[in-house]
Amino acid sequence: MRTPSEYRVRLRGVLCLLLGAAAIADCADSKSTIAAPKTVARDEIAAAAIAPLTQGDGVPVMTGLANPRGLAWGPEGALYVAEAGRGGTKPCFIVLTSTVCYGATGAVSRLWHGKQERIVSDLPSWVITSNKSGQAEGPNGISFNGLGNAYVSIGLEADPGKRNAAPELGGFGRLVHLLPSALSPGRGEGPAGPRWEFAADLGQYELDTNPDCGDLDSNPYGVLAVPGGVIVPDAGANALVRMDANGSLSTLAAFSNNTTVPGDGCPAAASRDFVPTSVVVGPDGAYYIGHLNGLTILPGSSNIWRLEPGGMPTPYCTGFTWIIGLAFDPSGNVYVLQYSDGPVTNSGGSLLRVAPDCSRRTVATGLKAPTGVAVGDDGNVYVSLINGTNFAAEGQVRRFTP
Repeated sequence: MRTPSEYRVRLRGVLCLLLGAAAIADCADSKSTIAAPKTVARDEIAAAAIAPLTQGDGVPVMTGLANPRGLAWGPEGALYVAEAGRGGTKPCFIVLTSTVCYGATGAVSRLWHGKQERIVSDLPSWVITSNKSGQAEGPNGISFNGLGNAYVSIGLEADPGKRNAAPELGGFGRLVHLLPSALSPGRGEGPAGPRWEFAADLGQYELDTNPDCGDLDSNPYGVLAVPGGVIVPDAGANALVRMDANGSLSTLAAFSNNTTVPGDGCPAAASRDFVPTSVVVGPDGAYYIGHLNGLTILPGSSNIWRLEPGGMPTPYCTGFTWIIGLAFDPSGNVYVLQYSDGPVTNSGGSLLRVAPDCSRRTVATGLKAPTGVAVGDDGNVYVSLINGTNFAAEGQVRRFTP
């Protein structure tokens, strides 16, 4: 039978193991029967504590997704994901040098109380048909400002004028409003009836105003629902476009394109394409913007920009690579999702946690085509991943515990 003093000695030894280096000097003086940790053991523990996670360390919480993109928390606590879909067979048109074909396969899925369900499944989508890549465009971003104000951005990645080739193509380059009935608890796809409506035509706005004064291109990617409106980063137009409550559109900020022609009201010319992908509201009420900075991938050339309402964007933290998503945690850190760490688009991406002083830590590496990020109140981070070569519903959302 051990005496109380023996219990105290053993307890002190356990605490020395838990406290680590800071307590080593004190522990060394102890007459504990447990030896003080060796330096190599402490170094191994420290290395394990800071080593980045891998994709395999993330727990799949949503699976079977068709080209998942942006993530958002609903006001009821459910996690939503936009799915760009798998396109279809017709009508078809040309994007760059590839033939892409339309299909109403874009979707929105939800995870609530551990149950995954697809609540909308008939949004516009296109897919490249000439190869096995499965590259697609469709629902890209999703955001909520209450259940009655849920919005989804629909990509295009082309000259909006190409939509005139067929009526079905008119749904690309748009902002969609999800009707509250689509979000009813447990409804899923539910009875027949409308679940969404077009709210704004970002493609037509590009044709009318061309904010970056460069080539005509529209690709709404992220989306942020705010009181009295919606803000959309149009990755093709190189602009943040705001829709007011009355449906009118205006340019909140314009960024340079490598085809920008200088002129009145135009951004300065640049050698690289800015490509805004994401916008979030920070703890200070300002907008924070992430961008890709074009091709070819130049590691460290993407930044987080800060925009106060009524002001101009200014660099906040610099030195990132191909930012595809941003999300703040409850402590004021911003998680930065990099689609690729370079040098090519399929090199694998990463997730970084950036403190308010811009110091950063890599949380996860080797992510396969990551496209969206959201942070839970418990500190867990959720990342959507395309995770397949043909987007035939191999997409996932994985939960990472930093």
